[in-house]
Amino acid sequence: MSALTPQRYALGRAVAMVRDRPFVFLLGVALAAIALALPLAIASVLWAARPALALIQPVPEVSVFVSTRATSRDVDVLKGRLESVPGVAGVTLQSKDAALAQLIKRSGFVTTPAELGANPLPDVLIARLELPASEQSLEAVTTTAKGWPLVDSVRSDLDWYRKVRGLGTVGITAVAVFGGLVILLLTLILAGTVRLHASTRADELAVLRLVGATPRFIVRPYAYSAALTLALASVLAIAAVFAVHAALRAPIANLTVLYGAPFTLPDPEPIQLLAVLAGAVLIGWVIGVAGARAAVSGR
Repeated sequence: MSALTPQRYALGRAVAMVRDRPFVFLLGVALAAIALALPLAIASVLWAARPALALIQPVPEVSVFVSTRATSRDVDVLKGRLESVPGVAGVTLQSKDAALAQLIKRSGFVTTPAELGANPLPDVLIARLELPASEQSLEAVTTTAKGWPLVDSVRSDLDWYRKVRGLGTVGITAVAVFGGLVILLLTLILAGTVRLHASTRADELAVLRLVGATPRFIVRPYAYSAALTLALASVLAIAAVFAVHAALRAPIANLTVLYGAPFTLPDPEPIQLLAVLAGAVLIGWVIGVAGARAAVSGR
């Protein structure tokens, strides 16, 4: 017997299950597609928006306000000293001259910085911390810089960082819970479908046991059926994702133009769609095998 004979038999029996009970099969496909469509749509939108989301990544910063008595050499020394503090990834100098020129530009005054006399603004050193950063490292950098000469004040975005980290933790937890619920729903759908197919083929299962069929041989058709169900469901869910993108593309583009950052929502890449389809087939196979073993062992 060829090594492909059991696979051909299993595939034929899976097709027969679909043909004998098309309503059950289509109902399982529809329910699984509904369960997959929403997380896939959300994931595709977030993946497409990852360049914009990277711009608001919570990189903690410490702003060191240098005394107006400090010379350019003093500022350079402080900058080098701040860069050597453990946990600091880099330091940017926001010079007082550039800050004054920007302030004049925003205010709309038709004048030059030289006409205003002495610059009242301080030089500011902005230290970016290494990721992943902790609240302790942020507080340590702040406390260290406060004790230096020619430093008027030090401010950190600790409160903002805590809020963003908190929102990120809530988001990750919500995604994990939501993903778990989707997997549970898919498991219930496929397991119920497999059990229904097995219940209508009790005589066939009894004959297979009598002729010495192995458990793997018995459950393989049900695994194929479950994998086919989830594969078709993923195709429908992908079609729903394209529909969601088509519906959201214009509103998102109009909204981002208002904020001066035009953004076009692209469709998923073919490699991503193939990954979703392959993952659906694998998950369907695993659930089908587990559900079939449970259904067959109970008989």
